Amino acid sequence: SSKYLLVGEMLRHLHPPPTSREEIQKGFSAVMEMMGVEEAMVVVGEGENPQVVLSYGPLSTGHLDKPLATRGTPWQNVTQGSAPYVHKGKEPAAFIMGMKEARFPSLIIVPMKSIKGLMGLASSNSKDLSMEVLDMVNILADLLEPSLENLMGPPPRERLSFSAFVQELEESAKEAGARGKSLLLALCKVKNLQELDKKMGILKTEDLLQRLEEEMTHQLDGRVCNFRGEIFVGYKTHENPKVLEASGKVLQKNLPISFDGTKAKLEVVCDLIVPGEKKNVETTLQNLLKRLNSGKKFLRG
Repeated sequence: SSKYLLVGEMLRHLHPPPTSREEIQKGFSAVMEMMGVEEAMVVVGEGENPQVVLSYGPLSTGHLDKPLATRGTPWQNVTQGSAPYVHKGKEPAAFIMGMKEARFPSLIIVPMKSIKGLMGLASSNSKDLSMEVLDMVNILADLLEPSLENLMGPPPRERLSFSAFVQELEESAKEAGARGKSLLLALCKVKNLQELDKKMGILKTEDLLQRLEEEMTHQLDGRVCNFRGEIFVGYKTHENPKVLEASGKVLQKNLPISFDGTKAKLEVVCDLIVPGEKKNVETTLQNLLKRLNSGKKFLRG
């Protein structure tokens, strides 16, 4: 039947799951066009103003990447009841609050299963979005969820001030020492930050710094904190100090330094705090900062 052919077309556009925002939006728009929908949105988030992450149609596209007010609209009904909403009648229902032209006689809004999100479709033709296609809309929501999960990623970690980070670091060092563990303390400095700003622009430079921070966090299995803009400080604990030494060397070699052909000049310095040594976090940090500022070792780029 035509319904199952349409499901096949959905699969062609949305499976395997697209990996970029542009691919997801393109596939979503293609499926909406095939379904004859006039307006469609996917919103993600809790509360009365979730974020619009996908859109189709002139009215919805104007709300892309913006909060959607849901109070008093069918979106709120689904948020509160977690059941699909289907509207088919002469009296149009509000698809976007406060816009007369965004009221439609046909609406379907379904909740997503594994993310806190909703998908809504609207049409001026009451035959376009009937109960018969509700199962297809649910299938479409299921197909979109893996891509949206990848797009959103894990929730961002709370950013600590440097003083709070040092306090956490001191507590970790103390706990590690009590358990016979060593602690690797690593600092990375971007030596040519102003040059990168001029060559790439501040936005691409920020992207490079973000990649740098993420890779440090991944390799150190712990928190990383930005210090005075161009320096990142991170740590890692382990029972075997040789494992930590090896981790420091890997960090020095593998941090990302290039973005669109422009290279950052990185300097990475590391030190160990091992049980029984008379080293403390603040003194070790100061010594590493002196080594960074001297610019003699481990310069990459």
